[in-house]
Amino acid sequence: MGPKAANPLWPGFTRSGGSTLGPDWVRPAPTVSQQRFDVIAVVVLLPLFWLRFQLTTSVGLWQDSDRAAFEAMVWSVVLGLAFAVRRRYPLWCLMYGIAAASLATIFNPQAVSTFPLDLFLYSLVYTAAAWGQSRKRTNIALAILVLSQIWSLAYRINAPAIIAQVEAVKNPSGNLPAHFSNSLFLIGLTIFYTTASWIVGTIGWRNARQQEELRLGAVELKAAQDKNAYQAVLADRVRIARELHDVVAHHVSIIGIQASAARRTMGRDPDSAAKALSEVETSSRQAVGEMRTLLGVLRSEDEPSLTEATASLDLVDTRDPSLTPLPGLSDLPALVEKVSATGLNAQFRVVGQPFPVPRSMGLSLYRSAQEALANVRRHSTTLAAHVTLRYLEGTAVEVDVQDIGSPSGAPQGTGLGHRGMRERASLHGGEVEIGPMPTGGFRVRMRLPITNEPALVEAPASGSAPVSKTEARP
Repeated sequence: MGPKAANPLWPGFTRSGGSTLGPDWVRPAPTVSQQRFDVIAVVVLLPLFWLRFQLTTSVGLWQDSDRAAFEAMVWSVVLGLAFAVRRRYPLWCLMYGIAAASLATIFNPQAVSTFPLDLFLYSLVYTAAAWGQSRKRTNIALAILVLSQIWSLAYRINAPAIIAQVEAVKNPSGNLPAHFSNSLFLIGLTIFYTTASWIVGTIGWRNARQQEELRLGAVELKAAQDKNAYQAVLADRVRIARELHDVVAHHVSIIGIQASAARRTMGRDPDSAAKALSEVETSSRQAVGEMRTLLGVLRSEDEPSLTEATASLDLVDTRDPSLTPLPGLSDLPALVEKVSATGLNAQFRVVGQPFPVPRSMGLSLYRSAQEALANVRRHSTTLAAHVTLRYLEGTAVEVDVQDIGSPSGAPQGTGLGHRGMRERASLHGGEVEIGPMPTGGFRVRMRLPITNEPALVEAPASGSAPVSKTEARP
């Protein structure tokens, strides 16, 4: 299957399947505002850290305080440079931070155990877990981090400067050895900070993934809604075109026949010409009435139900008395009688026990018979047609229009009438048979099954012929 064609009404409707992202999903790059925030944070924090080092040095909390404070400030600036671009290059910044922390441990283990360096370093750990583009590379960075932390702990625990600082404390009040307690404290604090930073970063990455899924789901939902709206517009256009074709074609055909008859008989038989013109007037009024009804349905502001929406525009706003209901099965005898008045000997009969049917089905059957009779007048040489309405024991209803003539040689139509009948049958899950008969003539038969639709029903049609279970071929 080829790629989907672009459509201006739903340009985003190109993804298939659900909105779940694949395992290779990459978190989008940070926004400009996020990167600006990191730079501003470094600019604000570094002066605060310098002030902190000055205060701690002044109260004598550090051995060799001037050197230690200076080195701690230097390493804070070094790590702060990575913090400023941490979201743009998360894994590279983490590797940079690990290398800087390792060098700081070698130069002065005492200077490493400070809040500024810990803040910058573990922020880089969090960022790598939350913003790493490749989860495989991110896990490798985690392994390198763990190894570096193990080495750093071992080095700091056994560093002479740390041991000397611990042993310099006079009169310890604890029950454990001072060096053991300091080692346990450093190990626990490092494990806690590293684990917490990585877990929180992973949660941030998953939250970003879920937000992306929600965003894509909203895009697909909007695209599906646009597509459904577009298809609904197309369906309405098809239904409107079908109704207009059936209404206009039928009445204009009658008007044309009667006008031709009036023209031919006007000189020698004024009464027949007047009768034909009267039929022209009646047909034109009926055409205008049905058009007004159709337009009234289209302009109705009431929201139709599901069945009403699929009823092929068979609803009428009864609050407007000028609108008449669209025709149904009960109007078939009048349709046949009107066609007979144009010179075509049309006969109507009902077979089976009549029962109420949905209005939408009645309209579809009526329009099919109307189109079939119009085609008989336009394209057949016959002077007789037979219209049969069959009630099939509560399971289906069908209308059958047959003529025994041959093609008249008139110009072929557009085929819209046959297409409209097939669409009507498909709308109700029925079937339609259109074509010549083996014994000669032409047949149009539409059968619609009875389904469990709401009670939008009309009274059954009645015919001039007696109701029977069987039927003879015309």
